[in-house]
Order: sequence, then structure tokens, then C-alpha cells
Amino acid sequence: MIQLTIGRDQETSKLRVVFGKQFKLFGTDGSVPLSVSRQHCRIDYDADSDSFTITNLKPGENTTSVNGLTIQSKALKETDSVTLGADGYCLPLADIIAAVPRPMSVAPLEAVWNDYKERKLRIERRAQMLNVGRGATGILTMVAMIVGSIPGMESARLVLYCVAAVLVAAFIYLMYRDVDKKTRQQQELNDYIHDNYLCPKCKRFLGVKDFRFVLQDGECPYCHTKFKP
Repeated sequence: MIQLTIGRDQETSKLRVVFGKQFKLFGTDGSVPLSVSRQHCRIDYDADSDSFTITNLKPGENTTSVNGLTIQSKALKETDSVTLGADGYCLPLADIIAAVPRPMSVAPLEAVWNDYKERKLRIERRAQMLNVGRGATGILTMVAMIVGSIPGMESARLVLYCVAAVLVAAFIYLMYRDVDKKTRQQQELNDYIHDNYLCPKCKRFLGVKDFRFVLQDGECPYCHTKFKP
């Protein structure tokens, strides 16, 4: 629950909105009449239901009206008209609500993370396949040596050496080609995650962090916007 205490700033007679240890001033000097007290009303924001409630503070001293009707406490819509005090000061409700640090959905980031993991896995699998191929070439060379040590198998050894040489040449070609391809794919993958795995509020990169941990953290490490699934 986020609570915003609203009233007249004592020094400037601007509208003062306090939330937590922070506050924000609205309007110009002297724009808020004396009929608005320093703690006139409170707006509560429920992040779970994404709803607002306004409550008049100090009944009998303060007057708070919503859409022309005097209230003590009432559910509030962003389109409502709120006036304070006997002079009917019109509360800049839309500006106040815009200043509320509302949680933002990070659901689209789950698809980005899953795509990143799948593409990274494909790159790693290809590298593993080349390693297996290089290992098979070494085994074939060892077999040729063993066969060559058997009397009368010199021709078979020659054939095996030739096959091993062809395979070595093929894998050297594939290796150099794959290094270039892997480097390019890895760079594209890094660009993809850096360009798309962003805080929905401040648009800063959230790091190469599993989506589950992003949800567990619950907020952006930079702008501290709260996250919701």
C-alpha cells in the first residue's frame, strides 16, 4: 500500500504531496488557498488491485469533495474531479497519480529470456558436435597406428591414415568457419539480450539474469520501479 498525504506547503503555498520519505510540489507559489490545510487528505494506492482510495483528514476542519459530493472516504478513479477546502481548490489528480510509483508488468521479458536461452543452447550444441568430431578423428588415427603394427595390414593402415587426414582437413575447415560463425552469432545474441531485456520503466538493461530471479528481486535495480508478473 502506498499512501500519499496531500496538503498546502507552508512556505510556498504550493500543493505538497508526501509519499514515504519523499515529497513533490505542484503548481506555482500561492496557488493553493488557505482553506486547504497542510494535511488535508490522503490517497491510498493498492498495487495488488491497482486502485485508489481518497480519505478526508481531520473531519470537521477539512472539506474534500469528489465530483461535487463531500466525502469522508471514497474509491477514486483517475477521471474523477476532486476539490479541497471552502474555496474549491481543484486537485491536479492526473499529475498526482502519474507521480505514483506503480508496479509494471515484466511478462514480455519471459519470452525474451526463453528465446535467449534457446539460441544460446543451439550455439553450445554446435560447438559440442565439433568437439566430438575432432575426438573421433583422433580415435581413427590411433586405430590406424594399431592396425599398422599388425603384420600384413600396411595397406589398411594407409587407407585409415588417408581417411583420418581427410577428416582432419574437413574439421579444420569447419572449425575456422564455425569460429567466425559462432563469434557472429554470439555477438548477435548479446545485442539481442541487451536491446530487449530491459526495465519497462527506465529502459535499462537488467543483466543476464534468469527471469525467475528478476521476479524474485521484485524491482528495477536502477529506478526501483516495482515489478509484477
